[in-house]
Amino acid sequence: MDVLYPVNSKEFRLRDDKELMQELSWITSGALMEVFLSPQHHKSLPNLPTATLGGKQLWDPLWAVDGWHIQKCRVLGSFIPRYRILDPKGVRRAWYLSRKDFTRDARLFANIIRQKLVMRDFRYGIVFSGGGGKGAYQIGVWKYLHELGIDQKIHGVSGASVGALNSLLFLQGDYKKAEDLWVAIQQDDFTHTDPLNYLKAILDFLSPAPRLSSLIKQLIERMQNNPEQGRNISFSLFSQKRLRELIDTYIDSDQVQNNLSDKLVYSMLCEIPLGANPASLFVKYPYVCCWKNRDFEEIRELVLTSAAFPGAYPIRTFDGRVCVDGGAADNLPVTPLLKEFHHIIVIHLNPKGDKEEKAWAHATHKVQTDTYHFYHVYPSKAVHMDNLADTMTVNPELTQYRMALGYHDAKEQLQSLVEHEKSRMPVPNGAQANAVLPAVRAIW
Repeated sequence: MDVLYPVNSKEFRLRDDKELMQELSWITSGALMEVFLSPQHHKSLPNLPTATLGGKQLWDPLWAVDGWHIQKCRVLGSFIPRYRILDPKGVRRAWYLSRKDFTRDARLFANIIRQKLVMRDFRYGIVFSGGGGKGAYQIGVWKYLHELGIDQKIHGVSGASVGALNSLLFLQGDYKKAEDLWVAIQQDDFTHTDPLNYLKAILDFLSPAPRLSSLIKQLIERMQNNPEQGRNISFSLFSQKRLRELIDTYIDSDQVQNNLSDKLVYSMLCEIPLGANPASLFVKYPYVCCWKNRDFEEIRELVLTSAAFPGAYPIRTFDGRVCVDGGAADNLPVTPLLKEFHHIIVIHLNPKGDKEEKAWAHATHKVQTDTYHFYHVYPSKAVHMDNLADTMTVNPELTQYRMALGYHDAKEQLQSLVEHEKSRMPVPNGAQANAVLPAVRAIW
């Protein structure tokens, strides 16, 4: 049964401020409030220190600590919620016309405190690994996160290869469009490269290596003498042209740019140093790209570059660097998220086993993993999720199977995440918060 308050009661006037007050409870000292009111914030109003005229009969107390007070105006409160922040001397230091703006700023500030205390935090990062057509599995995991509302709490995203494409879909924030894109992908959307042109390109690239060049020349001659044999050799993955068309069809560039304002997104590339000799192709040069301050066209090219699987797509240039598929350098790019996030969801595209354990060990080399909470999701079935042929194969039926498997596995394997969501964060005392005061000041 709903509780009915008299319209003129304090409980009625403050009933919509519970979320704001929860975030404000993390400002546990006057020193933190001074940081919260730093000049680079609260620019929407002329927040000049101003002595009040009193007016206590017009204001309801909302929050207080160390002599600081936040009050809410009861006049026209149903139409224009207004708040003011008073320092211990009774001087108004800031005000807000909008509860939404006030709650947003308070939440951002509280998140910094939570993060720096390495406490139970409700901001998550997510890692989309690479795996070609198996990437549909990650959409099924997203579906489960979406049903729980956890996807709205993910503010850090990192992906490699097809994981970069899914990062773009996730950033857009429209699960249905992501599902539609994947269902639309047909096996015919893969490209088959003319093997002669393909081998000639490799020959040009490997010309400094005489023995390799000689072998490739022999293979070209055999294929020229036997065209039927040549037609049976193909090198294929998603057509870059078709992938670009899918991105342009299903992605709203404005929505991506808007959502990027409060999220950190990274893509992994594998760089081939300029002037490299053939032996260096076996050395991994990871190049992590942040999406911040990039326009949509640049982000689209970044996604295409991260998915430039060697042998299927041409080598690409990005940021002036020669690059190929990011999965070749690090297929589980968790490192870019570690600075800002301590709770990270990792979606694998290979079943749990030696291969994936080695990939995870490579991704977390020199990382003190015990200071983080990782929530892993692995394919529980190897069928259509195990080998290179699975990576290279996609059609609507397989996509539906992989999405359903991802949803099922997420539901089974993310119970610790669900329990974390059910828990409640303990608000720190003033001593705890002041211990991280310098770090909070540096960030805010």
